[in-house]
Amino acid sequence: VQIRDTTLSIGESFYYTKELYVQTGYFLRISKNITRLGDQLYEVEIFLRNIGPSQTPQDQIVVVYNFLHSDFTLESPFLFSSSPWYNSDSTNETLLDAIYNGVMFQYALVPQTSFNTSLDAYLGSFHQNNTWSVRYNISGTGEFNFDDLFILGVDPLAVGEVGGSQAIQIEGEYSKSFNYALVLIMTSLLIFSLIIFT
Repeated sequence: VQIRDTTLSIGESFYYTKELYVQTGYFLRISKNITRLGDQLYEVEIFLRNIGPSQTPQDQIVVVYNFLHSDFTLESPFLFSSSPWYNSDSTNETLLDAIYNGVMFQYALVPQTSFNTSLDAYLGSFHQNNTWSVRYNISGTGEFNFDDLFILGVDPLAVGEVGGSQAIQIEGEYSKSFNYALVLIMTSLLIFSLIIFT
């Protein structure tokens, strides 16, 4: 289940929309955390989680892409999470481009089970079979663009068997003449719908 909030203001009126989506396949969430360890030294952690109720597609290998700009130097080996579900296989390619000048690392999550999928389904808790991570240290010297450290991707993002449904949409509105009854009704509907769909 995914809940999305949207707000819009027109003049003195504000419109608030809450949409609830029900996920019907696998859904990959990737994040990158960077921690400063010292002068121009950083620890990088990448996390990949399957937050959907289905395993990743059979006979397809999930690949994480991680770009390291030429202004940065890898200072440690990659420390991958371990799981009986997959093995991590790392390759890289040097890119010599005006914008992307550096190394593109590719981490393949090679299936190791009879299911032949990279990540298991999320069924209420995260564990070693539906999550993956890598940790390493880098250094940067001179002037560099810190945003270059956040170039990241994952494949596959979508396949035919993955879908979703907008199960419910709740809208609210308020302006200078604020209507408490409308907000109370909308809040009650949201709580009622969350109880039904969870």
